[in-house]
Amino acid sequence: MSDASSDSNPAATETKTGLGGQSPAKPAMSGQNSTRPESGGHGSGRNSPYPELSEQTKGMYAIGLAIVVGLAILLGTLWIANQNFNTALAQWPAGGAGAGSAAGANAGASGAGAGSNAGTQQNPPASLPTIDLSTRPFRGAANAPAVIFEIADFQCPYCQQAYPTVEQVMAKYNGSVRLIFIHFPLPQHPLAEKAAEASECANDQGKFFEYYDSLFTTRKLEVGDLKAQAQSLGLDTAKFNQCLDSGSKAPLIEAFSNLVVQNGISSTPTFIVNGQPLTDNSLAGFSKAIDAILNPPRAIINTANRPMRGNASAQLQVVEFSDFECPYCEREYGVMRQVENDYAGRVSFTYLNYPLTSIHPDAQKAAEAAECAYRQKPGAFWQFHDWMFENRSLDIPSLKAYAAQIGLNATRFNACLDGGEAAAQVAADAAQGSANGVQGTPAVFINGLEVKGGAQPYEVVKGYLDRELALLAKNSTNASAGAS
Repeated sequence: MSDASSDSNPAATETKTGLGGQSPAKPAMSGQNSTRPESGGHGSGRNSPYPELSEQTKGMYAIGLAIVVGLAILLGTLWIANQNFNTALAQWPAGGAGAGSAAGANAGASGAGAGSNAGTQQNPPASLPTIDLSTRPFRGAANAPAVIFEIADFQCPYCQQAYPTVEQVMAKYNGSVRLIFIHFPLPQHPLAEKAAEASECANDQGKFFEYYDSLFTTRKLEVGDLKAQAQSLGLDTAKFNQCLDSGSKAPLIEAFSNLVVQNGISSTPTFIVNGQPLTDNSLAGFSKAIDAILNPPRAIINTANRPMRGNASAQLQVVEFSDFECPYCEREYGVMRQVENDYAGRVSFTYLNYPLTSIHPDAQKAAEAAECAYRQKPGAFWQFHDWMFENRSLDIPSLKAYAAQIGLNATRFNACLDGGEAAAQVAADAAQGSANGVQGTPAVFINGLEVKGGAQPYEVVKGYLDRELALLAKNSTNASAGAS
């Protein structure tokens, strides 16, 4: 493929091309069909048991035979070559050979290097390293709210063009962004694999990103250049050269490539910001994505006169749109109870109704029952709330029995429930949820910021709460500094 592309295209990418060739086209056989013998004989009065072949058919058979013989010779040659390769590989001296040779040996032992995904593996694969991205070197702040994965190839021209933009992003969002590089050397770039290995040899000496900078700025990727750059960065050159020449990092680079392919990525550069692929690799595109993370849109939810427990003036205002019959809401109920306990004094919790009546036949009346209880005594709402999630008894007789059990005026409660007096309030809650993008339950908002993904485990919700507290503290510090 051609590397040429308009420099004005910020999302220009190179696509990884497969190396597997197409099978040769099957020749068309255009001779006449032989006559099928009738039952009980070989034909109608012919001496030969088989029909005579036409000259055209004989010619086609001859061509077919020639193809078969040619393929047999080819396969035999490949088998001999493969045996010779395996013998040479077995006799390869430990840690030996010059640039490129060790990489080839590793490719043979592990089923090829970058770009081998589309080919046929002829040798048993060697065990590849496990990639733990949390332990990879990074540039930026360790606890940054925005994490960028850069999936790139040091020889890719579009990756080289993107490098200055990435540097601008890191400078603009200093302290708020963390950059992690993921190797994906493309097969059409013969120098990319060894450059990737060299960067990992530099990483062994704690200078991955210094070497990364050097590769992208000098664009010199021959083996001699790779070694010269290591020397200019003050690396232990003997150690670096031995690492590079041995090809010891080839399995790691292959593991990276496999990880990328398994995640459905086939081109470089690809940037992923907090799990979302970036479609615009310009500074404006990065800024749009990062600004949305640092200053996400917040819902405006009216919680006046709605059921709330906790500290009304707390820094953390949690609102949940929920459905008493929803099994995921039942699970999230336990999470919210833990939040209330662990963040006591720092959190308020408001419950708003969002019954999914099309799939939960008891949800509407359950929501109305809790609202009827709230109208008699606000605390009774929470008794109903906890009881329904813990006992799952949502039929109308059970709702009425529980109202009497907790001391509510049964006549008044039953009239409210039977007469649908609370239905309008339940609908108003649901309408407010829909206006803020709620489509399912549970939907949790923390200071107007939605916890994505519906029912989430406590650790995820805690992450949102802690980040919100950190943001509030930062804003308070900035405000104090500005006032002084």
